[in-house]
Amino acid sequence: MPASFSFTLISTSTGSTVPANAPFGAIAGADAVRDFRLDAITGDLVLDENGDLQVISGAEGVASDIASRLQTFAGEVFLDLGIGLPYFEEILGKHPFPRIEEIFRNAILETPGVAGLESFSVTKTGRALAVSFRASTDFSTIIDATLNLEN
Repeated sequence: MPASFSFTLISTSTGSTVPANAPFGAIAGADAVRDFRLDAITGDLVLDENGDLQVISGAEGVASDIASRLQTFAGEVFLDLGIGLPYFEEILGKHPFPRIEEIFRNAILETPGVAGLESFSVTKTGRALAVSFRASTDFSTIIDATLNLEN
């Protein structure tokens, strides 16, 4: 199932768009490392000019965590079978639409660093599903994102 997750970070203090590939610490100060930076297209780890893994934190780390949560199937992580969304059991196929919305909404809201949802919508067209949302973070930044799933 091809999936794509795209996002933009918007500073709530200045209203300006923050590049998703800003240098480490540029978004929320020198916070603890949250994650490794992944290439938006290939999903590969990104290396810096010295060949070291790039790391992310702050709002970009929260966006990365949301992307991981929304794209992981229940049972996919063999070390913890409780991680992931119930795609086969409750999302794909003919299932009640309010339940599908609830699953995605809860997954976003339960992500550490997410303060709340400003907007949220799930659209199902044929065999495609799109989840669009604006989430406020603990880092005075808004994540404006869309997850597209096609089968």
